[in-house]
Amino acid sequence: MRLARACFPALSREFISAGAAASGRPGRRRVHVNTRVTAVDASGIVAGGQTVPAATVVWGCRRVGISAAKWLGVADDASGRVVVGPDLSVPGHPEIFAIGDRGARRCAFRNLTGIRSSEPMVMPGVAQPAIQEGKYVSRLILRRVKNRPAPPPFWYWDKGDLAIVGRAYAVADLRFVRFWGFPAWFIWGVRPHLFSDRVCQSRIRAACMGIRFFFEAAARAGS
Repeated sequence: MRLARACFPALSREFISAGAAASGRPGRRRVHVNTRVTAVDASGIVAGGQTVPAATVVWGCRRVGISAAKWLGVADDASGRVVVGPDLSVPGHPEIFAIGDRGARRCAFRNLTGIRSSEPMVMPGVAQPAIQEGKYVSRLILRRVKNRPAPPPFWYWDKGDLAIVGRAYAVADLRFVRFWGFPAWFIWGVRPHLFSDRVCQSRIRAACMGIRFFFEAAARAGS
C-alpha cells in the first residue's frame, strides 16, 4: 500500500510503477497506489475503506532530517535542503559543503553512456549523487590544501535508477531505455559487484555467489 501515486517516486516514470504492479502474481502480490491506510490491527489493515486480512504488517515511513539550512542561517528549498553553489559549497561559506540529501542544486549531468544533457537536473536524494559529490568535495579540499586551482564545477554521472520488487523481479530506468522483469533484476544484482568492487577476481566471485544464492533460495521456496 502506498499513499503516493507511484511506487518508486525517484524513478519519476509512471509506467515503471506499472511494471512493479505487473510483477504481482495472482494470489501472491498486489500493489496499491493512491491508497491511504487508516487502521492496523491484529486481523490486518483497513486501506481505502476496505479490510485487507494480513498476518504480518510491515509499516514504512519516511524520515525527516533536521534542516541544516536553519541552523546555518542560509537559503533552503521547499524540502529544507541547503541551496549550494557550483562547487557544492554553501554560498558565503566556502568552508562548508552540503552534499547528498542535505544539499540542493541543479547541475549538468551525463547519462550512462557519457552523453551530456543540454538541461541540468536536480540531484535526487539517493546514494549515487551522494557518492559522487563526496568524491568531488574530497578532491576540491585536497586541491585547496595543496594550493592548486579548484576543479571544474560538479557534474553528475547519471547511471539510472534500479529498484528490486521481488525475487527475480526489478524495475530499471537507464534514461535511454526503461524495462522491468528478470533482466532488470539481473542488472540490479550484478552491476554493483562488476562495476564497484576494485579487484576483478572479487567482482566475478561476488557475482557468481549472488547468482548461486538466488537459485538456492528459489529451490528452497519450491520444495
